[in-house]
Amino acid sequence: MDTYPVGLAPHPGTHRQRKLYGQDRTLTQKIVSLIDLVPCWQVERCLALQIEKQWTRQLAGNDVYDIASLTAAIPYCDVVVTEKLWVHLCGVSGLSTQYNTTVLSSVLDIAKLLA
Repeated sequence: MDTYPVGLAPHPGTHRQRKLYGQDRTLTQKIVSLIDLVPCWQVERCLALQIEKQWTRQLAGNDVYDIASLTAAIPYCDVVVTEKLWVHLCGVSGLSTQYNTTVLSSVLDIAKLLA
């Protein structure tokens, strides 16, 4: 029997849990699967990966705050207004589609959405 950290102990349960605790998966894959089960953690992971792929742009100090705000907003809000970069990254990563969230780059676009 494999040794699991307490939080990843095998548990016969739902399909998602069986997928998470599959015997053929590495510990890293199991941890990523666990992260993906929690919406705010999954959004943070996706956005951090996307921003790190931006080789033409230096990482800015406020990126951490942007990710933290979007982590709270995207899974739980219908409409989010943020910078163009984050609108693009939310679209590329599929987060806006996955959580059925409209991500806009201008407050003025909200009026068009409500019309």
